[in-house]
Amino acid sequence: MEIFGENVILSKITIHDLDFICGMECDRDLWHFEESVESDQQVVRSKYMARINEGGEATAYDFIVRLADDEIWQPIGLAQVWSLLLHS
Repeated sequence: MEIFGENVILSKITIHDLDFICGMECDRDLWHFEESVESDQQVVRSKYMARINEGGEATAYDFIVRLADDEIWQPIGLAQVWSLLLHS
């Protein structure tokens, strides 16, 4: 799934994005205001592999953000959307 905007493209994460995601999630310099930051990239990789392989009703949606005019398709961020709908 891809969502094309005027300046950015959001692509659903794949296994090819895991190195970028793990590097970002484990970089303490990016998370100044967080109480804790995971330092083990394998833990982060396992978490996102589970999300990629999640079937049925997902509760979180993860997208890689790229600039629309970037010819090398370099990721610049991660966008996350959570479903907060409660089923009765």
